[in-house]
Amino acid sequence: MKTCYLVFILFLYIVQGFTQEVSYVQALVTGDFVSIYYNLESAQPGQVFFVEVFGSHNQYQEPLRHVRGAVGADVLAGKMKKIEWGVKDELEQYSGDIAFEVRVRILFSPVTIKFPQSLTHLQRGHTYTLVWEGGLPDENLLLTLLREENQPVPIAVAANNGSYKWTVPKSIPEANNYQLEISGWGDKSKYKSRSGLFVIKRRVPRYLK
Repeated sequence: MKTCYLVFILFLYIVQGFTQEVSYVQALVTGDFVSIYYNLESAQPGQVFFVEVFGSHNQYQEPLRHVRGAVGADVLAGKMKKIEWGVKDELEQYSGDIAFEVRVRILFSPVTIKFPQSLTHLQRGHTYTLVWEGGLPDENLLLTLLREENQPVPIAVAANNGSYKWTVPKSIPEANNYQLEISGWGDKSKYKSRSGLFVIKRRVPRYLK
């Protein structure tokens, strides 16, 4: 087998509005393997990715198969991630230049609740916009109101667009220890983020304001 002379490339990949950047894609021949290095930056801490690497030898039609290292499922963000490709096992007769593309997609992204925050005061009968970041762009999320040992109160199953308008029911008891929980619909063990403690109080009559 003749030695493969490798081309270095830079590749930017965007997934449905959730952005992560793959940079510093560099390949080096080390014996029977090609070592491919890349940096993976995530938009939010705690994200988990599925990584594939493609080569120009087949016009990037199929991912490389004989690979190991920071590739496949459960890859975290970081610098100088390394993939080793068994080039001899996959391309016994090939010679020439090969360029590489490293492609990623998000498998998991934790949810961060932006509103309500700790010590926020909400009034019964008023409408508020619940705000969060994270999760997967094509999933539904379960929004639940919690209060210590009391029965959870479902708010809604909402599309993951980062916000939901909620009118606080007038029947909700006044208390200062409520939390908003956001979890993945159908898989609550994967997503279960909670806000800080906030207050729900009775609506103040307009003439008293």
